[in-house]
Amino acid sequence: DLAIVYFHGWGGDSNSTSGLAFAQAAILRGFAVILLQGTGPSNYRSWNGFGSTQSPGPEGEICASTSPEFCDKYASCSGKCTKCTWTTCIDSVEMTLAAIDKIRNAIPQLQNDVMWASGCSNGGMFNFELAQDTRSAPIFVGFAPIVGLPHAGFNRGTNHFHHFIGVWGARDTTCPPFSDTGDRTFDTTYKGWYYSSAQNTTNKWRHDGCYPSNIPAPTLNSQLFGCFDADPCPHGGPALRSCIFDTGHVCDDSRQHAAILNFISDLHTFHRGHSASLASKNKKKHMSLIFSFLSALLFLALLALLVRIWQQRRRRIALDSGNSSHIELRSSAHQPTDLNTENAQGLDPAVLVEY
Repeated sequence: DLAIVYFHGWGGDSNSTSGLAFAQAAILRGFAVILLQGTGPSNYRSWNGFGSTQSPGPEGEICASTSPEFCDKYASCSGKCTKCTWTTCIDSVEMTLAAIDKIRNAIPQLQNDVMWASGCSNGGMFNFELAQDTRSAPIFVGFAPIVGLPHAGFNRGTNHFHHFIGVWGARDTTCPPFSDTGDRTFDTTYKGWYYSSAQNTTNKWRHDGCYPSNIPAPTLNSQLFGCFDADPCPHGGPALRSCIFDTGHVCDDSRQHAAILNFISDLHTFHRGHSASLASKNKKKHMSLIFSFLSALLFLALLALLVRIWQQRRRRIALDSGNSSHIELRSSAHQPTDLNTENAQGLDPAVLVEY
């Protein structure tokens, strides 16, 4: 019923430790897991999007002058490099969709599975690209990035009404979720890149998911750990949960995996129960309509029978009334006559009797 596509972090591959740990936890919970692999040379495999190759963006450069350069590692970026480019320049969305189609064709059981996306670091950041790209957005029902955020200026929310759970580490310095200077956070591990804060990112996601209602995302605090749910949308829109753990830039913490899998499982159970309830209500409604229809037919049939009986009774009464008048007329014609009088008039009494 449920499948999760997992995207590894920058420099990893489909056999990364964090990905395998996530897959093991998910499989034990009954999920199907697809581990995809990014493009690039060994130790530099990555995913393109969320501003990683598009600097400068709407808010200027996505990196500081002190950031290291990685563009020359990628042949796909030849002739397109900027100082801030740090991932492959290949269309990772197109590659992902082609891989999913190939896997679904090879494994028919996955054809009708509900599809989620998750990923670590660069793979988590790529979740935001998949959510807003019109080619990939309809494929997924929800996203669960781990220690991943879009670059500053590329917080574009979701193209569909997607469920969302974001998991971040309060001590993360590579993709820091918190900022003291507004909506931008700064990577101090590489000195480095600018990201949209977790608060800014979830606020945008919630705005898109609940539009036109303005329902805020949970308020996040670097000193307050746990998972926090946004208030539900008035029209029953997508769910949103933010989780902060006392960790750094890691993706193999069992609490992270449990938070994501619990969120997805709970949503799936709720919607399955809700669908079953709706199906039961619809069945009762249909049965009620059928009963009403049959009752109406029975009523009309009974009414027609009563009308027929009434019409037959009227005809019988009319017939009986006509016969009675004829008999009275004939009786009147045979009333005894004064034969003496008739004889006096010279009439034949026998003729009168026969008539």
